[in-house]
Amino acid sequence: MRAFLHYESRAAHQLDAMIALGSGLARHGVHIDISPGTASAEQADFVAWWGDKVPAELRDKPRLILEAGYINGRSGDYVKDRLRFVSVGWNGLHGCADPGPLDCPPDRWEAIGVKLRPWRTGGNYILICDQHPGDSVSPGNRRWWVAALHDAEPDMKLNSIYRPHPLMADEMGPLSQSLRDAAMCVTWSSTAALESVCLGVPTVAINRGSMAWPVTSRKVSDPPYLGEREQWAYNLAYRQWTHDELANGEAWRHLRDGLET
Repeated sequence: MRAFLHYESRAAHQLDAMIALGSGLARHGVHIDISPGTASAEQADFVAWWGDKVPAELRDKPRLILEAGYINGRSGDYVKDRLRFVSVGWNGLHGCADPGPLDCPPDRWEAIGVKLRPWRTGGNYILICDQHPGDSVSPGNRRWWVAALHDAEPDMKLNSIYRPHPLMADEMGPLSQSLRDAAMCVTWSSTAALESVCLGVPTVAINRGSMAWPVTSRKVSDPPYLGEREQWAYNLAYRQWTHDELANGEAWRHLRDGLET
């Protein structure tokens, strides 16, 4: 079996992840080619890409899509936290990937050490968490979000607070601080929804690409989701891997079933 692993030439984090993945694949007998170009990709049985930006001519091949991780600890450093793990899924990015196993055990989630807090039933405002401005799935700008909430707010008697992407506005502080008195968190597909759900804040995920989609509602006016989260959390932990787990072949031992199906 052959795999083509792509990285952007000026993105060191992508190269690091692909080198680790390549080491793990080689341990399982997979022949690998790691390159910022695409000349040898046609000969591969599957391709691996950072972000689902696989060229159209290669999208008929199975695609292993890598990106930053999801729930990664509490260092207080957004970039460090996101890159402690690498998220991996077949044929799509985040929630648009193939679903994978839906009955994962709790071991990986418990090792991360994040506790699911009880659902909150009160609060003083709606927190709007925006995407990175360069995100290809971002819905628009601040005015778009405010307009989307306008009709629901009078009934809820709550104001909204807009929070830009943390890499664009460090002065807002950690997300947990913004969520402290929130009655609801509204996202498009941002990973902010994951922390919000873990903290017990009822959350809206508008786009199916959100990894929190199964445990959120779709609109502000919908009844809030206050149901079970445990199995969702266990499954989430099996969608992200450390560089060591990529390199020693542990990640591929779980991921290869997605290629065979």
